[in-house]
Amino acid sequence: MTRAQEQAAPAPTAAAHHRVFEAGLGLEDVARLREVVTKTLGRRGALPDGERDHKWWVNLANLYASHGSGPVGNILQLMAGTPVMAWCRAQLGDDLAAVLQYCIFRRFDPPRNPVPAQWHYDANIFGLHTPMVNLWIPLVDVGVTAPGLTLVDAARRPAALWERLVETADQAGQFDPETRRRTLFPDADVAAAMAIDPQARFITPQLKPGGVIAFDQQFLHGTQALQPGMGARDSFEFRVMPVDVARRAGLVDRFQVVHVPKAAA
Repeated sequence: MTRAQEQAAPAPTAAAHHRVFEAGLGLEDVARLREVVTKTLGRRGALPDGERDHKWWVNLANLYASHGSGPVGNILQLMAGTPVMAWCRAQLGDDLAAVLQYCIFRRFDPPRNPVPAQWHYDANIFGLHTPMVNLWIPLVDVGVTAPGLTLVDAARRPAALWERLVETADQAGQFDPETRRRTLFPDADVAAAMAIDPQARFITPQLKPGGVIAFDQQFLHGTQALQPGMGARDSFEFRVMPVDVARRAGLVDRFQVVHVPKAAA
């Protein structure tokens, strides 16, 4: 067995999945989340000429530090009652945790010339063998008038890039900052890998506000390629994992990890 095979062997507790929800959140919940984006990211001044927008996100840890537990608790309660959280529990179990540093609001505004996130697998965040689901939630129409999310529709695809991810991790399947940087893939590398992997194809769902793309840590994804005239995109990423996994991986010592409340009966 090769080193890559050895690192790939410990499979997640559930099979890799993704699902697109046309209506995962109601309009009132979307409005509440958009208010967070407007208050935190929508009131920044103009950029100096030629400068690119690097600070186009805020996470729940930032909100907690600035405003205390109230707003974060409200967001957790909001998410707890959604059908997408029921889907997450079916994949990962009932007792779920969120890492506040990786629950992120974003405003991607093309006129501000933002620096887009490069293609990546979320497995480079907490490790190859840490099961996690990302709920990517657009708060505006995406796919045509604003950039959405492009996802490779099969787990561990394209195979060449997944192999590079596995080879880059340490023996425990983890990534330090330098190795994680090397698992952010440029467009040219993705295009080359996709060309030789017939099982991989891109999908870019067109979604209304409150739609959700749910996927686990094994799916390659990135911002949809910009088209002329696209407007700003507001979105929220809510990442969850089993509580016992967060404890065993030592995440509670390195991050702000909170229980996701159960939906009200």
